[in-house]
Amino acid sequence: DKPKSPKDCQDGISEFANIVCGNAVSRLAQMGLAVQMDPPKQVHEGDVFFMRSWTFQAACPVFTPAGEIKTLFLLG
Repeated sequence: DKPKSPKDCQDGISEFANIVCGNAVSRLAQMGLAVQMDPPKQVHEGDVFFMRSWTFQAACPVFTPAGEIKTLFLLG
């Protein structure tokens, strides 16, 4: 296997975030909770959740009646 490009790594962590959050949102909806999810977004330096020591980062916001849940996925 050849080394993965930075774009492949970012796409991979974003897809992983999408799968994990999508499953959680689906499970919560089955339990009768009204939840929504936005697609994962790449986290950049200067963003609130940016963590300097991680190379690839994706944030996946989930919205509930009680407020927003921010999830952060990191790949070093």
